[in-house]
This record gives sequence, structure tokens and C-alpha cells, in this order.
Amino acid sequence: MTPRRRRGAALLLGAVAVLLLVGDDRPLDFLWLPLVTGIAYLTAAAAGGLDGDLWGPALVVTGFGAGVGLTVGGPLGGELFSPVVLTAVGVGAVLAMLVPRVSGMSVAAAVLLSGVFFLLSERGPTEVFRSPLVYGALLALWGIWEMRPSSAASRQPISP
Repeated sequence: MTPRRRRGAALLLGAVAVLLLVGDDRPLDFLWLPLVTGIAYLTAAAAGGLDGDLWGPALVVTGFGAGVGLTVGGPLGGELFSPVVLTAVGVGAVLAMLVPRVSGMSVAAAVLLSGVFFLLSERGPTEVFRSPLVYGALLALWGIWEMRPSSAASRQPISP
């Protein structure tokens, strides 16, 4: 199995984990969604190897999720939410940049999208952006995309 397909399989498993673990009638409250998603990304990144495309988003989103878990109802308390989450995202970004072949764009895009989805979950239509089903579906769609067959052109050796 190719690294891309291994990433896809891990993302599909991550989607199942989100659907089984996160939600009102599930073991974990919605605030744990970023950490569960980050762990799914870490699993997919590891499945793709050190040169994988997901290390940037994996470390940033895991940092974000850890920051939320430490503050909202966690041991550090909600008053420290902003500095702890910002620091955790920064730690994830720094760690991501230490991984070979991680692009700054993948790290920056992960920070941007984490902020956008966080904003939408707080201020957008809550029935959409606070639904683990939406995030599980996004992970599943990404996993399905990664599982697609390789194109014939990519299987051809490049001749000089």
C-alpha cells in the first residue's frame, strides 16, 4: 500500500473515532474534537512516513486540541484559554517545522483553518459547526480522496 493510501486509511479510521467518541451522547464532549482530530492527523502522518504531507496540520491541530483540553474544564482553567491555546498552537507549529519536508504553508494553513473552524463553532450556525458528524464527514472525504488510485502518469518512470 502506498503512503498516500495508508494516510487515507488512517484518516478514515480517524473519522470513525470522531463519530464514536465525540458528541453529546458520546464519551467525549465537543471540546475534545480538536484533540481527537489532531490525533487522527498524527496517526495519518505517521502512516505516511516522515516525508508525509500531514505533519504540519497534525502537530498544529494536536497542539490546539491539547490547549483546549488543558483550559476548558481542564487543570489550567478557562481564564488562561487564549495564552495557553496560542502557546500550544505555537509549539505544534515549531515542532512541525522541525520535520523534514514540512512546508510553512501547510503549517500556516492549519493555523488559519483551526481558527476559522473555531470561530464558526462559536459564532456560526451551531447545528452545523458544533456537529461531530460534519468533522467526521470532512475527515472521511479527505481519507477517500487519499485512497484514490494513482494516475497512470505518476506510475511512469521519468526518462531523461
